[in-house]
Amino acid sequence: MQCHWELLSPEEEDLIARGIMEGGVHGGPYHITLSPTDLCNFDCFFCTARGDGTMELPWELLRGVLESGVEMGLKSINLTGGGEPLLHRDFGALMDLLEELGIRVYALVTNGTALTPALAERFAGRGIRWITVSFNETTPETHTEMNRSSPRLFARATEGIRNAVHALRSTEGQVRIQVFIWKHNFRRLLSLIEDALALGPDTVLVNSLYHWPGEVRLDDSERRELRPLISEAVSRWAPRLEFRLSDEGLQEFAAEELHRHCPQAFEQMDITRTDRRVEYCCIPWYAPMITANGNVHPCCNMIGEGSPVLGNLHDQTLREIWLGERCQDFRETWRQMLLAEGNPRLMDPRRVRCLSPLCFSRSACQLNYYLAPSRFYRRIDAWAESGPRQAHRRRRRWSLGRFTRRG
Repeated sequence: MQCHWELLSPEEEDLIARGIMEGGVHGGPYHITLSPTDLCNFDCFFCTARGDGTMELPWELLRGVLESGVEMGLKSINLTGGGEPLLHRDFGALMDLLEELGIRVYALVTNGTALTPALAERFAGRGIRWITVSFNETTPETHTEMNRSSPRLFARATEGIRNAVHALRSTEGQVRIQVFIWKHNFRRLLSLIEDALALGPDTVLVNSLYHWPGEVRLDDSERRELRPLISEAVSRWAPRLEFRLSDEGLQEFAAEELHRHCPQAFEQMDITRTDRRVEYCCIPWYAPMITANGNVHPCCNMIGEGSPVLGNLHDQTLREIWLGERCQDFRETWRQMLLAEGNPRLMDPRRVRCLSPLCFSRSACQLNYYLAPSRFYRRIDAWAESGPRQAHRRRRRWSLGRFTRRG
């Protein structure tokens, strides 16, 4: 499960289910993905999340959000970025406040350069579940070129990885190294993974360049060339691999290869063991994303240019945004997704345009099927199948027919 769902009480899980079934919200947010700053010591050419390198959440606003969040039910956070989260000027005070309020840090996404032994041990002592280091490339030369940084920062990043591995080795937490493949390096997939694994992580995450134009993406022949490399990588290193290759149309292939080589260790996408999809994202009732400019977004996959903004913390409180009209309207979008069983033709086109392509794939985003336990997905699906799903389809088909007749 993702984002500390296991910290919920049965009563809180029931409130989330009621919100979905009734078309409202009852409690929360229970988790927040927080990007406290867009300051960064890298200048990665592919980064679409960064601002102008000057924004960060002011300390008083940050403290107020977390204090009010606890009053609303907040239990845990992810620390990530637009920038490098560990570079927030008040990061030490933030860690103190999280401990004071009893907020757990579920996951950290970092470039590793500021991850000192002391800080890694502090995260480990707080029960962190994941430390993901966006390493991106694995040699001093390629790392410097891709991240537009320096060999000195490469050395600091590798040291940060080792610090995380050492700190978490006797805990339940895990270290994950992320590498990116694109047109200029995909043929080096095996050496990328081998170099990353040599640093001792639990997992290597192989990602693709999301939202980037065609000139850096693989063409059809290159995708065909990549397939046997994926197969070889899986045969050598499963289950220590994860893939996020939806943008290249290879996610299903990678998932099938993992399951074929290591079925006992790989959680196949149909974790509820059904012949059809029953897992649908419930993030709008559980966990928003807050960025360094104060914007509140539905999730970490919807923070780029043109993505929906539910409100801004410089203008409204967290409570006002969470209970507000924009947030509620977006919950209705996800509710339509559930009732339409992920079929965009059975949804309002305006709502389809609000969603990321990742939302429609069962395996592209872990929040689609790893956020909640199987019992929760089954409960919501049973409710939908009891009548609301059929009613939604009838309304949508009637609406489409009326539109066609008018046309």
